[in-house]
Amino acid sequence: MGTVSSLYGNLREDLVIEGHADTVAEEIAAAFGVSAPYLKSWLRHLTMVRNICAHHNRFYNRLLKTRPRMLRRDKKWSSSREFPTFITLKRIYEVSWVDEWEEELRALDSLISSYPSVSLRPMGFPSNWREVLGVDPPSTHES
Repeated sequence: MGTVSSLYGNLREDLVIEGHADTVAEEIAAAFGVSAPYLKSWLRHLTMVRNICAHHNRFYNRLLKTRPRMLRRDKKWSSSREFPTFITLKRIYEVSWVDEWEEELRALDSLISSYPSVSLRPMGFPSNWREVLGVDPPSTHES
């Protein structure tokens, strides 16, 4: 993840593919529905989150040093907490892997529901986090 983030972040700003108007970085970012500065920020943030998780560090109730750049419609969720990470993932998945995002959300909802006494407030989750992230209402995926 770090290598991909570095590779993307180090692309020359003037590097253009012949026959294309945008730079290579912009062409790649467009595949995710954003501009290059957003994708660069997201990759850097997700690399930091990946490293926290991969090295068995605590992700819950943590102030994150690297914040993702938020789209205008998502600015209200901007913070140093964990919820913006999920917004960032949502924006990437909704363009590239829609079905997988729905699967991951169901797994997240199931995990969170397994621990009803654990508050999501320290992670910056709003009370309507399911609606914000697009989790199906419980009645649609309960047996």
